[in-house]
Amino acid sequence: MQVFEAAHTVLFPIRQRDAHTTRTMRRWGSTVSALAAASLYAVLRRDHRAVDLAAVAVATEQASSAVSHACAMLRHATPHLLPRPLPNDPELYLDAELTFLATKVPSSAWVSVLRAPKGIFPLDAKRVRELATKLLSVCKTYEIPYSLEAPSFAYAILMHAIEGAYRRAMPVRALAKWAPDAAAYAYEDTRCVLVAPIHASVSTVLSRYAEMEKMLAALVQAVPWANERPVSKRERDRSRHSTRAGAVRHVARSDVVVYMSDALELATKGRSRHAPCSGHTHSGAKASPV
Repeated sequence: MQVFEAAHTVLFPIRQRDAHTTRTMRRWGSTVSALAAASLYAVLRRDHRAVDLAAVAVATEQASSAVSHACAMLRHATPHLLPRPLPNDPELYLDAELTFLATKVPSSAWVSVLRAPKGIFPLDAKRVRELATKLLSVCKTYEIPYSLEAPSFAYAILMHAIEGAYRRAMPVRALAKWAPDAAAYAYEDTRCVLVAPIHASVSTVLSRYAEMEKMLAALVQAVPWANERPVSKRERDRSRHSTRAGAVRHVARSDVVVYMSDALELATKGRSRHAPCSGHTHSGAKASPV
């Protein structure tokens, strides 16, 4: 209720100022209903309830598009009360998709298909989830379309988090092939209240994984002790043929998985120090519009 009242207090004078007709004010009445639904959704997500926007829209008899628009209004009206409510939040699917990977994928598949050591199974779900949470938080400051096909984005995050947790690069396509099944499992998960259809395509997962790979490589370059890592033969050969003086060291996938945890920790601390600056980004990346 506090969220709704704050949003109404901020937004109503603006609507009233621009209201030249009865029709405009009537539309504001519809907006208030959608705003109330968006406030409910925002509070549920703040409390980490696994419920999607479509479920709230159905329960409150509002159009999903109207509630989604109202979420954008909330972000501007009540930033001091709530984190930004995301209409399509990848975090909704992280736990269920991780549960699928940890419990439904047999250990033989991890060892043979992913060429992973036997010690990787069962997955350290707690460690993977911690890294996934930090990675998602950092992704929200970059121009990565995390709200498009959110289940696919969530799965790509888990792929990186698994590699980071074990500091081991894995065959990406082999790991991505379970994405559709993981999304289907999330939809059937009784811990979640999901109404909107859930799909995760392998191609989208691979695209999002690649986008995050570039972001993580940039973050690793900003880790001071990562620059002191031993120079591999491949990197030495590459630098020998480079004509640029003082060129930035190339960050390979093997480097990303080793220094991912450190890079995310530094990026998270950097964001907290610059929290009052709404447009702050890292490494020159553009802020991500939601």
